[in-house]
Amino acid sequence: MTLALVTVLYRSEAAVQSLWASLQAQAYTDWRLIAVDNGGSDGAGAFLAAQGDGRVSLQMNVQNEGFARGANAGLRLAVGAGAERCVLINPDVRFGTEFLGELDAAWADQDVVAPRVMQDGTADGVWYAGGTFEREWAFTNMHQTDLASPSRDVEFASGCCLGLTRAVLDRVGLLDESFFVYWEDADFCMRLAAAGVPISYVREPCLWHEGGASSGGLPGGGEHGAGANRMYYEAYTVFLRKHFGLGYAVKTMARLVAKELERHGRERAAHLGLAMAKGLAAPIRAVPRLNS
Repeated sequence: MTLALVTVLYRSEAAVQSLWASLQAQAYTDWRLIAVDNGGSDGAGAFLAAQGDGRVSLQMNVQNEGFARGANAGLRLAVGAGAERCVLINPDVRFGTEFLGELDAAWADQDVVAPRVMQDGTADGVWYAGGTFEREWAFTNMHQTDLASPSRDVEFASGCCLGLTRAVLDRVGLLDESFFVYWEDADFCMRLAAAGVPISYVREPCLWHEGGASSGGLPGGGEHGAGANRMYYEAYTVFLRKHFGLGYAVKTMARLVAKELERHGRERAAHLGLAMAKGLAAPIRAVPRLNS
């Protein structure tokens, strides 16, 4: 059965070339790539278009519409072309020649599958081997990084590589476009749990994730730059409001700002507070459906 891979590009030319090389080397050839270029001007979309491969569909957006909206556009294109199984996948990944075939075999009858993700550039560093939600001092999602972690049902899966059936998209909806970037995967996992849909972590196959390849174009630059940090905490506050209410979001904001003030001083605390305040005021939209 065809696997439809959906990737969102934003200043990702170098990254998508690595992804493309991995796809070209696959023993399993029944795949399609749906790429949504979010207004990047570096040639990532042009690179894919130049390959002349009929398995590639490309949507070029005039401006950066955010990860969730870009991914949803790709998922709609995939399902509209008849896909029953879609894989959200970052462009900054690479994988071995048997990856798609092994993922196809491991998928079985689950609705949601998340393979192991290794940290590129390390010998045995694990980026994701299942995930949980922590709810003590402040809510957060945690990547488990034990290489020996077995295949099992988990609470949280990253959107770096996430397999979804059309059936589950019909049931729970697409990614919530209230999130421009960050926290849309945690929100989706929370909605899966509410619908009683398990997330199946599979230890094999695995892929390698570079990390930060697209976030270098954000204001401030880099995965841990000022722009990415601001967007992260703005989205985090939207997430808290949506799932736990305004009071919980304000309480968490006060805790985090106080901790930032103690550890890093007034300027850093002010930046964090401003980002979270924007999240307090940001609109929370209805979850889009496949046919909307």
